Amino acid sequence: MMQLERTAKQKDYSEVTMETRTYAQRFHEKLGYSPVNDEIPTTMNPIPHIVMRKELREFPIP
Repeated sequence: MMQLERTAKQKDYSEVTMETRTYAQRFHEKLGYSPVNDEIPTTMNPIPHIVMRKELREFPIP
């Protein structure tokens, strides 16, 4: 995750958004990610997912 964020910052991205399994939500929250939505219904995969986001800028632009 650190390498992903480092690369995103080098490319001047302002945020990272990802889809993750709901059981990993707490792990990603500890890394600074916040949920964007409720569970995503999936038809091909029985494991529920959620979209999470992290702001990469130290001082977010309002």
